[in-house]
Amino acid sequence: MKIYAEYLFLENFIVGLGIIYLTSVITGLSVKKLSLFAGGALCGLFSFTILLDNGGYAITILQNAIFSAVLILLCFGKKGFGKSLLAFWIISFILGGTAICILFTTGSYGVIGAGALYMQGITYVKVGIGFIAGYTFVRAFSSFLHKKLKGEMLIKNVSIKICGMDFSLSGYVDTGNSLKEPVSGASVLVISEKEMEKIKSAVGEDWLQTHYCAVPFKSAGVDHGILNGFRPDSIEIEGERYTQSAVVAVYTGEFKYCGGCSLLLGQEFIQGGLV
Repeated sequence: MKIYAEYLFLENFIVGLGIIYLTSVITGLSVKKLSLFAGGALCGLFSFTILLDNGGYAITILQNAIFSAVLILLCFGKKGFGKSLLAFWIISFILGGTAICILFTTGSYGVIGAGALYMQGITYVKVGIGFIAGYTFVRAFSSFLHKKLKGEMLIKNVSIKICGMDFSLSGYVDTGNSLKEPVSGASVLVISEKEMEKIKSAVGEDWLQTHYCAVPFKSAGVDHGILNGFRPDSIEIEGERYTQSAVVAVYTGEFKYCGGCSLLLGQEFIQGGLV
């Protein structure tokens, strides 16, 4: 089989870009565009080892391990090195299996080995189409992973609607938040004082007073506490309207260890009540 150098480089350059980008999505580690393309270029250059006599499985495994470690350090640095390296290997195995499946089902000819991929009959047009298709697939798959991981981390986009205005906040689902407004039994969202000041300056003190409610609570060191709150017009979580009654209570401070969120949600806000 003839192997054309430019196609060998381009195919593995594109695959390398996809693997590095998906590694970034899965681990949550950012990668600069320059590092991304440099990593893709390295993958393209490394693919030429497929032409060498690598000396057996042990040498191949060793050279692939060293290359992947260097690639991860180049793209992501030392931070999160272990998890990004593991994610890179897992994605590589998955895509390698996918490539074998495509070759088998389509009856195409190609070579897979030594950390490289080459498919016979490639042209510049096919490379261009492959790049567009690969980019579309990676973006769609990464979007799915991002939403999935975001859900797993229990961080939700929340919109509080007041007086015809929308206030968009990041909400953290706190499984320990079981607060209820005692009169109506409404579930309680807890907002930081800093964000509440922004809402107050927009809607005015008069509106808040007419929608005021008090939420009693207990916590470590506080047997009988009261949180000031209000009843919003409506609440949306991830674009879905929360159909049950809800109250927003104000916490006089900032939330720590909540991923920078300014709103705490109870578990019931994601278990039910969404249309």
